Amino acid sequence: SYLAGTTKKCILRKDEDKITWFSPTQFEAFGGRGSHKNWKLSILCGGYKLRDLIEKKKKMYTHNLKIKPPPPENDDECMVCKDVGNLTCCDDCPRAFHRLCHIPLLTVTEDSSEKWSCTFCRMKAQNELSRGPRFKEESEILIQKLTDRYMLSCEYLLLKLYCQKESVVFAKNPCDTVTKYAKTIEKPMWLDQIQENLAQKKYNTVGKFINDVRLIFKNCQKF
Repeated sequence: SYLAGTTKKCILRKDEDKITWFSPTQFEAFGGRGSHKNWKLSILCGGYKLRDLIEKKKKMYTHNLKIKPPPPENDDECMVCKDVGNLTCCDDCPRAFHRLCHIPLLTVTEDSSEKWSCTFCRMKAQNELSRGPRFKEESEILIQKLTDRYMLSCEYLLLKLYCQKESVVFAKNPCDTVTKYAKTIEKPMWLDQIQENLAQKKYNTVGKFINDVRLIFKNCQKF
């Protein structure tokens, strides 16, 4: 039943003559642990966390050569903000994202039958298909026009930064949140601004994008 996900009613509860079926999230809320938002850790069976039992079940699949391992289960929280809610799941990996958290912003709908790959998987596929020398001198990279290939690389780097837990410090305009920042830093820069610039195609070379990324940390060091 662990393959059913969070919405399938797969947990049976018998109370005298009454039989009730719960989904994992409903059962978690029924037990007073709805605020935990992680049913794999909240639900116990025989004293074991459901997460540990799921991993044990997966190992049983892989050790039995006659049975193929189940497909990877998608995450229950956003890869970027670590929150739950209306998530879009990648079809090639377990990662899930909110529409506004992914880079670029998601345009696929929840009921769409179109296959969708996150930026991490698209970057991996691009690297596997690329031919010739994989690494170039930095000076050569920085002058490259921001073609689709390099745009994907920039989106990958920016999304990677957003996924770090420290990104909350650098995401918003520091002039709005840090006292005397505007008086100290001549040219403020933050992740949300870079994301907007990238989406509006304001960078015509890789170097201009990289310079703004580095500027965030140079400003932080100076301040």
